[in-house]
Amino acid sequence: MATETQAAAAATGAAEEFIQYEVRDKIAWIWLNRPEVKSCVNWGLLTQLGEAVDRAERDPEALAVCFRAAAATPSARAPT
Repeated sequence: MATETQAAAAATGAAEEFIQYEVRDKIAWIWLNRPEVKSCVNWGLLTQLGEAVDRAERDPEALAVCFRAAAATPSARAPT
């Protein structure tokens, strides 16, 4: 069953953004952005996570990386 975010992305042809990236105080913050499913891991999230880690590695402003989840109760599980 598609979420509202997935339905909107499909309607516009836009890719869903599962990861958010920002640098503050020389720390690259990588956010798992799937709060509607408690940051449950899927292929799209894994792919974008790898891209974000690569970006942090190349980013001269980032000296460290922290991972966070947008969900109030983060999970590292995969859907069953």
